[in-house]
Amino acid sequence: PIGQVIVDDAQNSITRETLGKALPDFGIGIGLTDIGSTLIGTAHTFYTTQDHGFNAAAKLTVQSSGSGYGFGSGGNETLYNAQLVAAGVNTTGHYATAKIEVNSSGAIQNAYIMDGGSAYQVGDVLDVVGVSTQAGFVPGSVRVDQVNDNIGDCLTLYGVVPDTLESYNSVSYRITGITGGNTREFNVESSDPVTAAQAGAGLAGLGVTLTQYANVVPAGKSLTITDLQYSNESGIATVTTAEATGFSVGNNFIISGADSDFYNKESDVSKINSLNSFEYYAGIATNIPATTGNKVIYVKAFTSQGGDVTRENENISGRLVTEYAGITTTISADVTSSTANTISINNASDLGFQIGDYLRLGDELLRVSRAVDSNTVYVLRGILGSDSTSHALGSVVKRIDIQPVELRRNSIIRASGHTFEYLGYGPGNYSTAFPSKQDRALTDQELLLSNATKSDGGIAVFTGMDDKGSFYIGNKKVNSSTGSEQVYDTPIPTVTGEDILTGISIGFDALSPLEISVSRSLRVEGGSDRNLISEFDGPVKFNKKITSSSDIETNNLFVQGTENVSRKISISAEKPTLAGNPGDIIFNSNPARGTTLGWIYTNENEWYDAGNVGVSTDSNIIIIDQIGIGTPFPQDDLHVVGDSLFDGDVQINGSLGVAQSVTAATFYGDASGLTNIPSDSL
Repeated sequence: PIGQVIVDDAQNSITRETLGKALPDFGIGIGLTDIGSTLIGTAHTFYTTQDHGFNAAAKLTVQSSGSGYGFGSGGNETLYNAQLVAAGVNTTGHYATAKIEVNSSGAIQNAYIMDGGSAYQVGDVLDVVGVSTQAGFVPGSVRVDQVNDNIGDCLTLYGVVPDTLESYNSVSYRITGITGGNTREFNVESSDPVTAAQAGAGLAGLGVTLTQYANVVPAGKSLTITDLQYSNESGIATVTTAEATGFSVGNNFIISGADSDFYNKESDVSKINSLNSFEYYAGIATNIPATTGNKVIYVKAFTSQGGDVTRENENISGRLVTEYAGITTTISADVTSSTANTISINNASDLGFQIGDYLRLGDELLRVSRAVDSNTVYVLRGILGSDSTSHALGSVVKRIDIQPVELRRNSIIRASGHTFEYLGYGPGNYSTAFPSKQDRALTDQELLLSNATKSDGGIAVFTGMDDKGSFYIGNKKVNSSTGSEQVYDTPIPTVTGEDILTGISIGFDALSPLEISVSRSLRVEGGSDRNLISEFDGPVKFNKKITSSSDIETNNLFVQGTENVSRKISISAEKPTLAGNPGDIIFNSNPARGTTLGWIYTNENEWYDAGNVGVSTDSNIIIIDQIGIGTPFPQDDLHVVGDSLFDGDVQINGSLGVAQSVTAATFYGDASGLTNIPSDSL
């Protein structure tokens, strides 16, 4: 219908597309101008719209002090935002800036990175320019002693168009090469082959048109798997990595590079064993696939996490997604106090931490409060509502970015008593009411959709009346002639993987005093204790299978099968006296040993005993009044019509009456009891 949006798969909703388009507006990620790929589908080159910021300079040493820097105050001075440029014809990275400290002669004494720039290498020599100088100025220079090594960093790509190239957006990437001095180009490897690349899409580069919305977002360090153990009975896989993972239960990850594709997939962490070992559910299999291969763990920037969030625990590490800012390391000592304002971080002075940097350590967020010149880092603990807590030696600490967000109270405008209508036609909305807009009679669903109760950023609640006199009150329609009500677009909570109906729709929650029509599903929780009864006083028809995970209780059960008339199955303490339908079965509610299970109504229009109850708990022994073999009307306890064959012994404790002859190979006994025997037979 006009106005309704159908989602083919809840996992493919517009959320990810919207996120991909919104990230550049928030300054998150790096825009791309082109992507080049090889035919193997896993090797790619990304070309960026601006300097990418990878392999930034982190630590400097004064190579040449120079002279004439500063304002000529005659004392020590500190100059900010000095530009670091290539010395002579050297090829170096670009766009780094520094804070320099100069003495009374204007000579550089110390230099500290402010902005690390891009594509630097250890040993690059840079001239210091772009600050105030005096007469007789001689430029000084610095040497790059440390860079933030971003090789192995994972990236998430958004926005490559059209849909035929969606495979570029559906995999994860990690950086494999950064050429020194090349600030707008770097090489990556994808977690899976990009099918579009294998088809030759990126062989000559995708070009600026197909990548005009492309944006790549850093996600964190990739991890090298050193051991992988799998149990096919439980489906649990145990992973050991060369580095501390920094994972929490619920974190999402991708394994790539295993020789068996059974392991090469996206999963969630189910258990943390140690700092560098965790478990996940890989699935049950009939055998154990080979665990060999050069296995690598990829992580995504913005993805669903499986961790639980409670009122008491926001679960920052297991559920929330933080924006990675390019530095991952570990703490070099236990953090035992929740109030200590220092933590020990491995190689902190070499990594380029700055005052004001945000850090994430487990579920705690911290902020650097002083200049970092050693492994002891002064921090503000438990910021932004996180809990200040203890942390074990070797725990992973990451630098993250925090986006400032201004929260405002939403505007609420209420109005009542207004009628939006056009004489003679329309659902109460000018967008469809004017005759010039009509090309057919709208259906009831389209009439409701045309009311446009939703708009970007909010909901418009109004009252109105259409040409038929029906009233629209927010998401409720009241029929003016019958008084029936329809409520539509009621929020429905869903879980990942459930079918979800988007847009405005009617029918799935239509309420009337006389009837209710539910087009999606009906769920009755039965109160907080799950013990409230739902009652149906009239017949209920189910056209599909009924599944119950508990008991089903009923007075009678009617089974129709392929017959026109259903058969009754019930229970009673006494033999029925009322007639039934042939095939009706009544079970005895008080069966005793040696009796019957119940009664069945036959086509003789009588109730007959059915089934026998044994008299032994470990042997098949039953009690029967009479047995008729070959006859339905036995004249004695055992009545056989026709020949009988006994392969074993037959013992008779009473008399044996034979109307005709008895034939045997041998008779035993002294014959003293025989009478009426002819003399010639003796």
